[in-house]
Amino acid sequence: MDRPWANPNPLSTSTVAQLLDRLLPELKASQLDELGAGWDFCTFLATTADGQRWVIRIPKRPGEVSRLAREQRLLQRLHEQLDALQDGAHYRTRMPAYRQVLYDNTAPALALAVYPLLPGRTLTQQPTTPHAEAIGTALGQWLAIIHKLTPEPPPAKLPHRFNADLVEHRQALRELRGLLPTALEQALDQLLRQAVNARTAFDGALQLTDGERRCCFIHDDLGPEHILVNGPEISGLIDWTDAGWGGPLTDFVGLWAWGGDAAARAAFSAYNARPTESQWSELRLRGTCYALGLAHFGQFAPDSRAWHDGVQMLHRMLQAGQLPAPPPDSSADHR
Repeated sequence: MDRPWANPNPLSTSTVAQLLDRLLPELKASQLDELGAGWDFCTFLATTADGQRWVIRIPKRPGEVSRLAREQRLLQRLHEQLDALQDGAHYRTRMPAYRQVLYDNTAPALALAVYPLLPGRTLTQQPTTPHAEAIGTALGQWLAIIHKLTPEPPPAKLPHRFNADLVEHRQALRELRGLLPTALEQALDQLLRQAVNARTAFDGALQLTDGERRCCFIHDDLGPEHILVNGPEISGLIDWTDAGWGGPLTDFVGLWAWGGDAAARAAFSAYNARPTESQWSELRLRGTCYALGLAHFGQFAPDSRAWHDGVQMLHRMLQAGQLPAPPPDSSADHR
């Protein structure tokens, strides 16, 4: 299986310090720490002598440089649209505000972005009790606002249905064979095998109290690692690189993977959503795939924290009886 997160030019803190000295000498960081690396970006924390802390985001590959610039433009437009809303500033100040995106013509880094560190810790570091429902409510309130904004023109056509890479997730499970508890591995294998055979597809639509919402502007990568919390409060939503137009249900997947049905129900209530049974099934299957993908990434990146978080989410699903029931096995229809 491909490793799309592979970094062809790994960055050390000393290399990033030299890069900052050259591109942003006025920052004068007295300390530099690595925060982590995702699929597409490496992230560092620069602390200045006066205690200010700045997030430094650096693309892993040249192809991500343009996405970083687009993210800056999107965030600027989102900030402007939020400022025009009543209480919008409450949400704007909890989103990254890029101060600079700087470009470099030399390897290993082709660009870097700088923004003030947002408070809080990632949702993956927050126990699901006692705040799951409060956090779900807060996220639902956020998404009810974000999903009405238009920082980019909507597409001429609605996104097509997609299969969420179920075949790839099944291959990921094969590569983790023997590393997961037997009962969990068997439950996941049955679920993914039958979902692949049934050619399960998703559209991310969500039933609201006043009709169905099929397409809106979404974050599109709202895993728990991109949700910052302070107790029951959401203190930030980060990493908007993948943001764009899509089905609103997509932005609830990570919350369900972390907090299960209770957190999702609270979020849907705050959002004024009334998901259908098929939409609940989609949410649970996609949330399960998210957790499995996180565990796979953690095992092979390697990233011990991601491995622990992914496996812990899968354990919770199994123990709570919330692993989705496999769809009807219709393999005979597709021989």
